[in-house]
Amino acid sequence: MDEFIGSVGKHVGQLVRVDISTEIAISYLYDGNTEKPRTCQWRVHASNETELKQAVKLLVDCLVAKGIKVPHLDISGKICWFQDEGIWPHIP
Repeated sequence: MDEFIGSVGKHVGQLVRVDISTEIAISYLYDGNTEKPRTCQWRVHASNETELKQAVKLLVDCLVAKGIKVPHLDISGKICWFQDEGIWPHIP
């Protein structure tokens, strides 16, 4: 997960998707919201709610460890979409 998150900023304004496993895919769009620059929009898709909750928890824990603020999330179903609150460090 750290390597995946480490790729944020290398694809400014481009949708990036990584299949973490056959049950879980995570997509992000960095700096795609002009009203909230240096933030990232995330979409986690899983085969079931249990897998989704585990994947989102792992993602959020990794983001928080990097100093990225994440809003409170209510997770249910198979898809979770959220926008972090950044601020990602300047990435050339």
